[in-house]
Amino acid sequence: MKKSFLTILFFLLLPQSAFAGIDSFYASPNPVMVNGYSVLYWNITNIDGGCYLYGGQFTDYITQDTPYYLYNGTPSCPVWRQQYGGCSEPPTWPGAQNDWTNWLYSPGDYPYTLGCYSSSDGWHYARATVTVLAPPPTCSVTLTTNPIPYGSSTTLTWSSTDATTMYINNIGYVSASDSTIVGPLAATDYSCTATGSGSGGSQTYTSAGTFSFTVPSSYDTLTASVWGGGGSGSSFLSGQGQGGNAGASSFNGMVSAGGGSGGNGLSGGTGGSASGGSVNINGSAGADMSDSGDGGAGGSAPSGGAGGGGSNMAGGINSGSPGGVPGGAGGGGGRGAGGGSGAYADKAYVGTLAAGSSVTVVVGSGGTDPSGYGGAGAVGRVSISWTGGTSSASQQAILNVGPNAVLSQSTSSTDPSTSYTITWSSSNASACTVYAKSPGVATSTQWTGISGSQATTSAIVGTHTWQTYCTGSGLNSSAYVIHTVANASCTLDGTTVPDGSSATFYSAQTAPGGSVCSSISQTRTCSNGTLSGSSSYQYASCSCTPATVYTCVDSQTIASTTTTTTCATATTNTSCVAPSFCSAGSPTCNYPAPSFTQSGSYSGHLQTRPRVVSKGGTTRVFWNIVNVSDCTVSGGDDNWSGAGAGCDGTACTSGSPGKTSSAINQRTRFTLSCTGLDDSSIYEAATVDIAPVFRER
Repeated sequence: MKKSFLTILFFLLLPQSAFAGIDSFYASPNPVMVNGYSVLYWNITNIDGGCYLYGGQFTDYITQDTPYYLYNGTPSCPVWRQQYGGCSEPPTWPGAQNDWTNWLYSPGDYPYTLGCYSSSDGWHYARATVTVLAPPPTCSVTLTTNPIPYGSSTTLTWSSTDATTMYINNIGYVSASDSTIVGPLAATDYSCTATGSGSGGSQTYTSAGTFSFTVPSSYDTLTASVWGGGGSGSSFLSGQGQGGNAGASSFNGMVSAGGGSGGNGLSGGTGGSASGGSVNINGSAGADMSDSGDGGAGGSAPSGGAGGGGSNMAGGINSGSPGGVPGGAGGGGGRGAGGGSGAYADKAYVGTLAAGSSVTVVVGSGGTDPSGYGGAGAVGRVSISWTGGTSSASQQAILNVGPNAVLSQSTSSTDPSTSYTITWSSSNASACTVYAKSPGVATSTQWTGISGSQATTSAIVGTHTWQTYCTGSGLNSSAYVIHTVANASCTLDGTTVPDGSSATFYSAQTAPGGSVCSSISQTRTCSNGTLSGSSSYQYASCSCTPATVYTCVDSQTIASTTTTTTCATATTNTSCVAPSFCSAGSPTCNYPAPSFTQSGSYSGHLQTRPRVVSKGGTTRVFWNIVNVSDCTVSGGDDNWSGAGAGCDGTACTSGSPGKTSSAINQRTRFTLSCTGLDDSSIYEAATVDIAPVFRER
């Protein structure tokens, strides 16, 4: 209640007592972030006149020595008011202005003064200043799908608050909030880091493992809060009833929060041990198995995750529940006990860590029950916060990419006795298996490994299917090749003939002049590696010798057949006019050789009758020759040629009476010279002598 002036005066007139005053007055935590809260603590002795608390524009009268809470600018119920039925709104003592709405929303220093009056020695004052720091930056990054199949993409979305820069690994500096499509072919880190001009920052590690934390370049106070991992529950439904132990978490190798142990058979696991911190709280032990056989509950982590519930055998629940993060222990499975929780340690560093140095952070893993029935322990946690300097925040985001399987073969077809090679490889795979499916045979596992190469032989004729199946990041990928096995083919002169097929082969690579390749060819069929026919037909190709062959269609017609190197042929006919005729092999019409025709007692040759004449006498000259184009007969004073020699272009004759010579006065030589239709030459001679004259002496 608010006192009037008379009431205050009444207190002033009371008899003085022993020492009176304000023993302590402070704010904690201090400093605080915008939108945070601080608690004012005080302790007073022998104050009988009441107290006033001044801060900002308000004045509240306080008569109790219990903390007064400030949160989001609005006073909450003091502890002493809760003891009398509680309250749903701030105290409304007379005169209270309740104007605390904005003081924690803006950075700055906010002083509070506590004034208390004692009738023994008057007013006492104490001052506490709450420092409100600028809000630290935040960043958030999400992936629509994670993991993604190899070759696909997903949407990366990010946002930040109170940040002057925003950086995403493997992308670079980005705007405060946006999204983009990403499709890497391997696991890629898209963690974000936001940097702000405000004071302080935080970093939280929530995944089991060992990490490196870089101390901020400037800070006032850095606080590390460490939770160890929670042990798992145990179960006798399968296995030996021993739950899995959890890993310890630590900061800088000094502040350590041990992991809880797994449930030990029917007894609950022990909590982890804490050390090295300003605050060290050991973990909670897990509950033992109940008399009904239900699993014991897991231990709850100090200021951390709740322990998981035990199994309910009657309700048909054989498995314990997992512990809450961070550090909560798993509940026991059927006929098992709960695990022990992780410990908790907290330490504040005031300038003792070198700026920019690297500090090792270890986050302990939660325990896992080998039987599968005990609840899993939660992973530990390391939370780091600091004030002063440049603020930054980050969030881890790893995009995992599914595997990509690749399969190939050295050749796509072989005969049953020929080997070939299967080669496989993968990206982003944790395991691969190569399978084979042959005709009439069940699919079988051949080889394993994320990559490899193996020679193999397929003896069964038909189509064989090879497959590689790879897994990784919760996804899978397959690749296939088809291999055909057939009976052996045949190879001759560089030409391969498949089994059951035929091809034409030749006995020579060049056909004889005037003939074509088909005249020296043979069709040979392959039967499982063996060619039919004669081995003399051993050439896969043939060409022709360019030539022209002359044949006779009949006695008066020449057929001229020309063959090219490609064995193309063309035929031209030429007619012969009698008495010319066709002669095989001759490109032109042939004529019969000149011949003498007998007529009566004359042989047709050059003859004279009489062969002996008296001086001054005459003789008759005879000839009869055919297949000549012209003849000339001459002797002495006579010369017959052309028509004079009885020539008509194909024959020359003197006629049956012969040709009468001129007077012969001396021995005379007659000659016959003819040109045959075949361009041959005929020459004959006949001599006429002078009869001698005998005189008597």
